[in-house]
Amino acid sequence: MFNIYIQRIADLHGVTHTRSAYEQAIERLPEEHSRKMCLRFADLERKLGEIDRARAVYAYCAQMCDPRVITIQNIYMTKILLIIL
Repeated sequence: MFNIYIQRIADLHGVTHTRSAYEQAIERLPEEHSRKMCLRFADLERKLGEIDRARAVYAYCAQMCDPRVITIQNIYMTKILLIIL
């Protein structure tokens, strides 16, 4: 649902106006989906050239990741899948 909402905002107002929608999604979604949304949000910020913002999103996402369960490989695989899809 948030994906449609974010896409609609981007279509109507531009990509930079989607930040608040991403923040709402990350706050309201369950952790598993929130982590994926964080990766999408960080990737958007990186594409916009906002490296500091992307770094902050990654830092926030890292707080949700349990290193005993979530490995770096899983995070990168998720990111690769998001890029492909």
